[in-house]
Amino acid sequence: MLERFHGDFTMVTPGGAQIGLDDVASLFAQRAGAEPGLSIELCGLETIAQWPEGAVVRYRETHHLAGQPAKTRVSTAVFSDEGGRPLWRHLQETWAA
Repeated sequence: MLERFHGDFTMVTPGGAQIGLDDVASLFAQRAGAEPGLSIELCGLETIAQWPEGAVVRYRETHHLAGQPAKTRVSTAVFSDEGGRPLWRHLQETWAA
């Protein structure tokens, strides 16, 4: 999955931490298989801006896990087109009210 991220990827987590691609890779490695049955629902996808080399997209992301309350975030993502391949360039996540 990391091959879909730009080498200079940055992210602001729902808690306000600013992290980079190395941090995301570590999170993926630590959490792989840690939440069996997790499902992620995306809805409300909206293109905020688009240009030949990329786009900004907003969406709601809800994580569902049996026995736990759903966790919803509002996310804004920046994508860049690198040689015909869309790559995640930046992600801002905020807990939904």
